[in-house]
Amino acid sequence: MSVFLGTSRDLDKPVAGFGVARWALIDGKWLELPGGYDNLTTILSLKPLMVYMGKSSPWFVSEIAFRGIGVHISNSTIRELLKTRPMSMSLDEIMPHICDKSGRFSPEKLRRYVRHGRILDAAAGTGRYLLSLDGYLVGMDKSIYPLMGLLKCSEREGRDVDVIVGSFNEPPLRDGFDYVVIMHALYKEHEINIITRLKEIGKLIIWGEHLTPPAAVNYEEAIRLTKTLGCSATIDGEEFIAIC
Repeated sequence: MSVFLGTSRDLDKPVAGFGVARWALIDGKWLELPGGYDNLTTILSLKPLMVYMGKSSPWFVSEIAFRGIGVHISNSTIRELLKTRPMSMSLDEIMPHICDKSGRFSPEKLRRYVRHGRILDAAAGTGRYLLSLDGYLVGMDKSIYPLMGLLKCSEREGRDVDVIVGSFNEPPLRDGFDYVVIMHALYKEHEINIITRLKEIGKLIIWGEHLTPPAAVNYEEAIRLTKTLGCSATIDGEEFIAIC
């Protein structure tokens, strides 16, 4: 079974990236998707052999590719892909997408807030932010598949990194880090409990969220949280940054 991701049910529009996809075409039938990161659960439940998509989050590409599901990333229309049915990309062809560091908040900007030290990325994904930092690097994610991508990307860059499977809700780590970074992961979570737990692990917590959709944090709630925890907050372009 092949899945074609779309922003609408228009066959003449290009396939969509997973985060903005609202529809999936499967065997000639359209399935409405929940949107955002929740798309992953829905797509995996279909048990596809192949997923056709536009440019997508490296995290999502890793979740699909390292599960052994075929991936084809394209700007072509759904109609064209239905006709041509191109084969899955090879891992070498997929890796630039998995290691892609482009996005709304540049990883280089994070270096303003994180100096050299023992650094944990509590929602590391494939290492977009972690591999832009210097020091002893540890990446944590609740899924092994993005961490497989992180290890591959670190090899490509000649970087050393350790990984651990675990959730920032119940981190399986003790203290010992100079910095704990958590980027674009808490906009739907109970942030106060999570930040409190992370403060037990690291001396300084760097928390970042988007201010604009998709995946935007509630700014007023974020400000209230930072005041409650005694954190400082700043706006960096379209990014909310808290330092706790």
